[in-house]
Amino acid sequence: MHQAPDIKWSASLASDAQKWADYLAANNQFKHDPNLQGQGENLYGSSGDSQQSCRYATTAFYNEVKDYDFDNPGFTKGTGHFTQVVWVKSTEFGVAKAEKNSGGTILVFRYSPPGNYLGQFPENVKPKVSGVSTIPPNVSTIHPDNSTTPTGSAVCHGTSIIHILTIGILSLLLQALA
Repeated sequence: MHQAPDIKWSASLASDAQKWADYLAANNQFKHDPNLQGQGENLYGSSGDSQQSCRYATTAFYNEVKDYDFDNPGFTKGTGHFTQVVWVKSTEFGVAKAEKNSGGTILVFRYSPPGNYLGQFPENVKPKVSGVSTIPPNVSTIHPDNSTTPTGSAVCHGTSIIHILTIGILSLLLQALA
């Protein structure tokens, strides 16, 4: 969709994300992990249930595209979630959720290699390819346990829409992980 290659599920990134999500939920906090060690991170918190929260998170992350200036690429406030999601050089991702004791859900999304490096936006955040829908592809099977990309003909072939995987498929992924 945004001229990015396939992105693959990483059990290791998901495990790291789970540890951080559990920490945040247990301590009623909402902040980035100070020890990311070569990972990018998006966070989302919601008072709703986890499936609804994931749909809202992926939609919110992608909707930041409206504030991104492709004619003047670079980091701008309010677009960092979107730019990490479509970052060309990020090839793996993992996601985890944790329910807070006080209610609500925390979602932690991890990416590797990390995105949002100053000076690298022009080659890593590309405009949407004309004619490619933002509607999530049809996914028939998700395999979060074996570090493979989810399968399904619309996902595995064609127009490099896999990289936007986190925009529609994460809600399905969280359902599979639940």
